[in-house]
Amino acid sequence: MRDVTVAASLAKIGRRLRVVAVATNLTDSMTHAPVYQK
Repeated sequence: MRDVTVAASLAKIGRRLRVVAVATNLTDSMTHAPVYQK
């Protein structure tokens, strides 16, 4: 049972990290967009 809870918490952490990575990628593309347009 302990292995199941550890796997579940790891999956939750991975999902949160993926959301953070996507958010940072979006903000980076938004801040760099004017530079690319020039």
